[in-house]
Amino acid sequence: MSRSFKTLALVALKSVGAFRLARLFMRRRLRILGYHGIWIPADHHFGDKLFMSPQTFEGRLALLQRDGYRVLTLDEAVAALDNGNLPADSVVITIDDGWYSTYRHALPALRRFGFPATVYATTLHVVEKTPVFNLVVQYMFKRTAATEADLSVLGMATTAPVPLLTAGERQRAIDTVNDFCATVQDPELKRSLMRKLGVVLGIDFDRLEEQRWLGLMTIDEIRDAAAQGFDIQLHTHRHTMPVSDQPTLALEIEQNRSVLRSAIGAKANLVHFCYPSGVYHPRVFPWLRDLGVASATTVAPGLNDKSTPRLELRRFLDGEFTSAIEFEAELSGVAEIMRQARSRLQRVIPVLRSRVVAEQGSPLRATKGPVAKGE
Repeated sequence: MSRSFKTLALVALKSVGAFRLARLFMRRRLRILGYHGIWIPADHHFGDKLFMSPQTFEGRLALLQRDGYRVLTLDEAVAALDNGNLPADSVVITIDDGWYSTYRHALPALRRFGFPATVYATTLHVVEKTPVFNLVVQYMFKRTAATEADLSVLGMATTAPVPLLTAGERQRAIDTVNDFCATVQDPELKRSLMRKLGVVLGIDFDRLEEQRWLGLMTIDEIRDAAAQGFDIQLHTHRHTMPVSDQPTLALEIEQNRSVLRSAIGAKANLVHFCYPSGVYHPRVFPWLRDLGVASATTVAPGLNDKSTPRLELRRFLDGEFTSAIEFEAELSGVAEIMRQARSRLQRVIPVLRSRVVAEQGSPLRATKGPVAKGE
C-alpha cells in the first residue's frame, strides 16, 4: 500500500467514525509510544525514527492531551496489566538512549504537559563523554558536499579516495569507516578520528561536539532528570544486544545499572529494559529475569493487554515523517485492527488456494498416458 493511498484510507475511516469505534473497542489495551532524540540544528532534518523536531514532538503531546488519553508511568502500566485493572485509553511514553536533546527539549515539553516518561539510557558514551561515533560518521557522510574522500588519514590501508557520488557509495563508506573503527576503545582516539574525518569531509566536528547534536546526557543531567520525576531505566552499556551470550548480556546490563545508580542512587529500582535497536530473542527471557528485569519493550508495533509477555511488550516507534493521521490510527487502535486483519488474510489465503487446487485438480496433471508413435 502506497503512503498516499494509506493516508487517504485512514482519512476516510476517520470520517465515518472508525477511529472512535476502534478506540472504544481497544480502550483496555495499553499503548506504548517510543521516541529517541530531538533534532537540534536548524539544518535539514537528520533521522526519522531516530530524531524528531521539537514542533512534531510537542504536537504529539498536544494530541494526547486534546483527545483525553491517560499517560501513565511504566511502573503503573505494568502493574495495571498484571492486576487486570488498566485504565481506559492508557498510554506510556518511552524515550530511548538518553540524548542530550531529550534532556534539553523533550523533558521540558513533557513537564509543560504534565506527562511522565521513561528514559532508557545507554551509558558508554556517558562515561566517555564523547559523541556517538557511528552516528557522527553517518551524519558527516550524509551532510558532506565532497564527491570523494581520502580515508587514509584515519590509518586505513587505502590507495585511492572513495567515491561519494551516490547514496550507495556513501553508505559503503559509512560501513567501511565504522567497521574499521569498531575495535577502537580509547575515547580520545575516537575523538581524534572523528575530527580527522570532519576535516576530510568539510564538516566542523568541534561545533558538532560543542553543540552536542549527537551526544548523550551527562551523569549530572541524568541525575537531574530523575530528580524531576522522570523514570530512568536500562538500555545496556554499549547499546548492544548479545542474544547468544548470557555472560556478555549480564555484563552489559550490570555495567549499565552501575553507571545509572551512580547518577540516581544505589537504591534506584532499575527493572525495566529496552532492547537496543529492537534486537531480541526468546532465549534471553530467563536471562533477563535472573538479572531482575521485570519488563522489556520491543519495536514491534501493536497494543498490549494482560496476555502480552512482559519481556515482549509491543511499542509504536514514532517518527518525524509519520503523519498525524497515522499517529492517531496507532493510538485509536485502527492500525492494530488493520494489522490483525492483514495477518489473518496472509494465513487464510494459502489455505484457500490449496483447497481450490485440491477441488479442481492441478492444471499440470496429465489427462492420459504417453502418446504412442504414429498416434
